[in-house]
Amino acid sequence: FGAFSTLPHASYAQGLVNGNFENRSPAPASAGNCTTGNAVANFAPSPWSKQSTPDYQTQAQIGFHTDYHTLSSLGFDPSPQGGCFIGFRSLSGSTNEGIYQTITVPDASQTLQWNYFYAERTQPGRTRCTPRVEFRVNSNDDSNGSSISVAPTVGAAGGPSAEGKWVSLSTAAFTPKDYGITDGGSMDVYVGVIANGCRNTWGYVDALEIVLATDANLKTEKTLTSASATPNEGDTVTYEITVTNDGPLDATGVSLTDTLPAGLTATTNNGTVSAGTSYNTASGLWTIGNLANGDSVTLTLEGKVDVGQAGNTITNTTTAATGDQPDPSTDGDDLTESVTVANNPAITGVMSAAITDDTGAPG
Repeated sequence: FGAFSTLPHASYAQGLVNGNFENRSPAPASAGNCTTGNAVANFAPSPWSKQSTPDYQTQAQIGFHTDYHTLSSLGFDPSPQGGCFIGFRSLSGSTNEGIYQTITVPDASQTLQWNYFYAERTQPGRTRCTPRVEFRVNSNDDSNGSSISVAPTVGAAGGPSAEGKWVSLSTAAFTPKDYGITDGGSMDVYVGVIANGCRNTWGYVDALEIVLATDANLKTEKTLTSASATPNEGDTVTYEITVTNDGPLDATGVSLTDTLPAGLTATTNNGTVSAGTSYNTASGLWTIGNLANGDSVTLTLEGKVDVGQAGNTITNTTTAATGDQPDPSTDGDDLTESVTVANNPAITGVMSAAITDDTGAPG
């Protein structure tokens, strides 16, 4: 399969999935090669089999079925893997395009994931719709087996920034034995669209590989949850730090460090944490420990604005959460929040006034 350097994962088994699409057999010789040759409609390269009519693209030409264009004319970037890649669309609400092959699984108890490159493009002159490219096991189309993941679309979190732009992605983790596969057994794997009637926009994949799942993607987000970003002296400022494990593995040994910044005096709510975690207010160490795939925990830092802070900016910055597993991405991390104290310091003196009657005499 097409291993590539931009995703730091260990390969599962050389040849488990052939997903670099450079084998143009049995494409017609007239189509040429993957660098300068022509796109081919209704085709899947060996050893893949096709479901319906997927389209096979080259570094030079892209085809929307039989409507061919150069990549450069559409502002479509070549695949980061280089050479050929493959695209799918939904022909109706019940008909999909995809590819599948049968693989042998040496160790069905290992936790695996797909890695791949992904892009989208709408056929020129047509209105964009939303392709839904999914990855399935025990499946040769989108109506059987089990769905592992669906690729995020353009504009969605983690998806391509725009049409014609590629993004490097991984699926959720899966363990073959959970799907009835035994050591040395065979398993069908499928990549293609969910049949949703999106005929105008294609989803494209390249550099498919199945690898051992080694990562736990920890996302650290700090938010200001108190009422104002311009508090007065004496007002309460509250920060909430949330750590989410976006997987694919459960995380262990998770922690971060964050302390209440100067200019704030801690309230009794400072250092409140989710059950099962602990926070040291002196060192700022938040010990999270184990965090399952998909779970989140929170830490609250809270203090009252000190007298003398009028006009000052108070900034709170946390470290990003780390664990025992590799964290493949900092996407989604938001580590800093600030408040600017209003320039109307609290009144601390005592007001007094002489009261006089209407003749001017005290009384």
